[in-house]
Amino acid sequence: MLDDEKPFTEELNEFFQHSGYKSFKANTWEEAQKIPETEKIDLLIRDVRLPKVNGLDVLKEVKRNLEVRNGNYKLRIANYKEIEKWEVEK
Repeated sequence: MLDDEKPFTEELNEFFQHSGYKSFKANTWEEAQKIPETEKIDLLIRDVRLPKVNGLDVLKEVKRNLEVRNGNYKLRIANYKEIEKWEVEK
């Protein structure tokens, strides 16, 4: 998960680990970029409004990397304020 609010990433990380999942947390885009170099990522939870980087640009980069790796992915995007949902499948 990627979010600039450390308490949020700490709590969510604990939740996933106690639920039996392997999880990774990052509080900056630079930290998050290093995780897929050594780990397989099945789910990304991230903030759209991040300091120094636009969350939508992060999404474009993730999508580009998924296409390069396996060509098979599913992205779900939710904006809680406007309660809009988009789904992109390939």
